[in-house]
Amino acid sequence: MYIWILLATIMVALSFYNVSPRADKDHALNEVRAATVSNRFKIEHKAMLKTMECEIMYQRNSGCWDAAEESQNCGMCGNEVTRASASGPVNVSCFNPMFYANNVDKCAKSCTVTVGTDTMKTFWGPVTAGSAGNGTPTSEPVTDSEIESGTESTTTPGTVNTSNNLEDNVVENYNHFMKHVPHGYDTQRGRTVFPTGVNHFVYCLDEVAERATAQNFMRCDMKRDADYDGSHTTEKRLSSRTRYLVTFAQIPDRWLSKKDRSPLPILVNMLAKDSNSDTVFGWTICDGNSSEPKCKLYGMNARHGNVRQKADSRRAKGDRTGVTVGIKTYERVQKRDEDGNAVLDEYGNPIFENQRQTQSDYVIEYEKLPDNSVFWQTDEFKANCSSTPCMFAYERIPATDTAYHCYNLMVGFAEGKTKDNDWQNKHKDKPINQPQD
Repeated sequence: MYIWILLATIMVALSFYNVSPRADKDHALNEVRAATVSNRFKIEHKAMLKTMECEIMYQRNSGCWDAAEESQNCGMCGNEVTRASASGPVNVSCFNPMFYANNVDKCAKSCTVTVGTDTMKTFWGPVTAGSAGNGTPTSEPVTDSEIESGTESTTTPGTVNTSNNLEDNVVENYNHFMKHVPHGYDTQRGRTVFPTGVNHFVYCLDEVAERATAQNFMRCDMKRDADYDGSHTTEKRLSSRTRYLVTFAQIPDRWLSKKDRSPLPILVNMLAKDSNSDTVFGWTICDGNSSEPKCKLYGMNARHGNVRQKADSRRAKGDRTGVTVGIKTYERVQKRDEDGNAVLDEYGNPIFENQRQTQSDYVIEYEKLPDNSVFWQTDEFKANCSSTPCMFAYERIPATDTAYHCYNLMVGFAEGKTKDNDWQNKHKDKPINQPQD
């Protein structure tokens, strides 16, 4: 009898290995795997946004990332070079170490920085051993007499750099991708999640993305090239708020339906769970045309709200789409003295004041990317997404330097700034190249 009792106990114990104690336990592991894919994609997008925003906000071209023909020497190209952004999107994928590892031949090898086991492009090229601040190391320290006489170099470590030009104060390697990912984030694991890599592009437009065409590209520094003929876009329409970061990655086959190759619901549900209204997340499905694909962006958050004057909105044409709001607008007018002359500040810059205007009616309209959007026209997107669904995200790059985040990152630890506390007076001695509102 005892043998039968022992045998029954063993059989009951073994049965628990075949019966799930919870009805949803069978899907728990798949949810974790789907969240891994979705969260990695979101992390890659946000990290690239933080990597590029200071460069674009301050209209810089460190490392020649926006040059028509990329320089292999890195360093500053200057503001007057021909910008690639004037005629199309700029591929900034090489600043992502995961993309760099899969596409070393496509990235400038001399413009790299290594953080731990991750190698990526950087704005100023490789770190020089023993360098400090924003200058080149010197074996002979600068003497007090040189400092007093003013004969010392303004970019040599150990001196006080009093220049108001942002180009003279920027710290080498002030920014890179790995500064903006969670602690312990392993980019190498991403190569197994996204075998074809994650692509990042910067679009600088003079129109919102939902209505932009190939005629709306402009330089990311908001300047006109010398050969600009004025055929489109007036200076009045220029806006630093229509510069976008676009990120896309091919969805792995294991997360596609075997029937019609559409994304599995468990993955798209994870992709839709995002509380940040500034970022448009979704997935693309194209018609398979590799030359001129027609694509649609799907997802709960696959649309963006744009504010338009009521007279220019679809509501004025009888369409009830959108929400009407009343907004009191203010126009910046130049301050003038009693004689009508412009009032200037101590640096010779004009002083503006706010002049209140009457209330205007605006409409918030939610729009989606069209089938022939400029976002679908890059060779990389066509190669990866014309036949296979891709995860997709686009977001407007910030136009203002909130709490001087970028200034502190770029200048706060430059040589001389930490010694004489000039960085604390940055609101008084602003650099020449300011982000545009």
